[in-house]
Amino acid sequence: MKKRILSLALAFALVFTLACPALAAQPEHDPIIVVPGYTATQLFAEPGSDERVLVWNPDANAILGAVVGELPGLLGGAVVYALTRRSNMIVSAFGRAANGYLDQFAMNLDGTRKHEVGPWPGTAGDFSLAAIRAKAEDDPNARYLSQLGTFCRRFEQQVGAENIFIFQYDWRGPTLRSAEKLREFINEVLALTKSKKVRLFGSSYGGQVCGAYLHDCAKEKKVSKIVMEFPMLGGSSMVSHLMAGEAFSIQTEAFTRFVQSYMNTEMKLEPLLKWITLKRLSPLVTQLLLAGLLPVAKTWGSIWDLVPAGDYEAVKAAALGPGERYGWEADCDRMHGEIMPNWGRTLREAQEKYGIGIRIVANTGNPHLVGPDEINSDTFLDVQYTTGAKALPLGQHGIKQSNEICKTAGHRHVSPGQDIDASAAWLPDHTWFVQGQFHGASYFDPYALELECALMMDPDFNTVFDDPAYPQFGMCRQPSESIALTFDGEQILIDNLSLERDVKILRVSGPELKFARPQDGKIAPGGSVSIKCEENMLLPGAYAPITVTFLQYTGNVPVPRTKTFDYTEQP
Repeated sequence: MKKRILSLALAFALVFTLACPALAAQPEHDPIIVVPGYTATQLFAEPGSDERVLVWNPDANAILGAVVGELPGLLGGAVVYALTRRSNMIVSAFGRAANGYLDQFAMNLDGTRKHEVGPWPGTAGDFSLAAIRAKAEDDPNARYLSQLGTFCRRFEQQVGAENIFIFQYDWRGPTLRSAEKLREFINEVLALTKSKKVRLFGSSYGGQVCGAYLHDCAKEKKVSKIVMEFPMLGGSSMVSHLMAGEAFSIQTEAFTRFVQSYMNTEMKLEPLLKWITLKRLSPLVTQLLLAGLLPVAKTWGSIWDLVPAGDYEAVKAAALGPGERYGWEADCDRMHGEIMPNWGRTLREAQEKYGIGIRIVANTGNPHLVGPDEINSDTFLDVQYTTGAKALPLGQHGIKQSNEICKTAGHRHVSPGQDIDASAAWLPDHTWFVQGQFHGASYFDPYALELECALMMDPDFNTVFDDPAYPQFGMCRQPSESIALTFDGEQILIDNLSLERDVKILRVSGPELKFARPQDGKIAPGGSVSIKCEENMLLPGAYAPITVTFLQYTGNVPVPRTKTFDYTEQP
């Protein structure tokens, strides 16, 4: 009898010992819900019918039809504007053409749909990655249900297509209503998969939807982890400028680099576009956007939730006429008055009180495509509104660590360019920055892609101090960026990011720094060269821009280029 009891005890202990690691690892096998960004969910006319027709993404033929109908006014208006700078004719024609197409996406005053246009209906079971693929075999429209495919394919390797779900939502409504729909979707996924928790991957505006969900539902403890890439949590000052009708400038350099990034091309567009002085078109473009987009866009509650909290009332006063009221107002008022000003408290409470692992990845170092030149952004979102961090205007350096949120001794949260203080971020130890990356282009950047996948899938990667390969402040390594640099104060490593072009380093220079003359010849695509720093006179904590002068070869033709990198001598 004693032997039997002892055997049972040993068996129980063995089972318990083996089960503990499995139980500990369970959250990393939770199903994943992908929450795509603004306008990413496709909209259909007659969405509940088998005769549904895709109407968003915008259809080129429909747009062309609207333009053709107003072609005389557009062409005549363009001529008048070129000769006299009078814009009334072209603005009126453009407004009629744009509204003729966009009206199908308008919402009624009470917040309901003006036309029978919306996302593909269904429950979570209809929108697993596996179900979408099966559906697409019979209905070509179903292929539009899959979003963020690069990430989904990576996640699929670990959890399987049946455990990845794409949240379909009508992004025109207020964020809080989308968050309510996300709550329903989460419950459906849990019931379907028999899981206790899910993981969320929120991209851009999808991050704001995830944040709004946390504000109201974190206490339900149904989420184990959320990764937010460039989340639109606090909105964008660019949207404020556009909605208020303020004249803005178009950044030619940022625009050309943005196009290169999204084309995923190494062809440099500056020689093709440098003759276009985009800033001259700014007053006209402002008028065209107001006439063509605002009448419909202002009926969408979501567009108002892209306005930063501090600008909200002023933008409403500028964009809405006297007595003009919409069904989104109560939700958007709550979003701006209660939720947006308290993101830090919401996110920290979700982590510390309810055990939800939250990871944020933001992009920095670019001006807005439109708007003031000096805002540090990812071309659409201000750094401060994606992370809560403090950021100096572009081109300024010397920010000091405030320890506003992170007060842990020894934690350094200042960027190499001394332009971002992440100690003031909502989650200082759980926020990563990728310098030079553009909004929405992370799947073209092997560094950002690996970082975000690791944050989602690796249970041991939780803070900015856990993996030296992914420091808090990283650098975009997309091939269109040409080269990347790493410097430890003694040796500099320059990587050729190109997939098709050789590079030859001519010179490396920086204040108080003297580098050896580069000796190597051409660096092949994917190759690198190491250069010794012969003299480093920088004081601890000093900032130094390091400039690399190099040749990039198109065939045998060398093209001279320069690129400057940020460096701060470690204290």
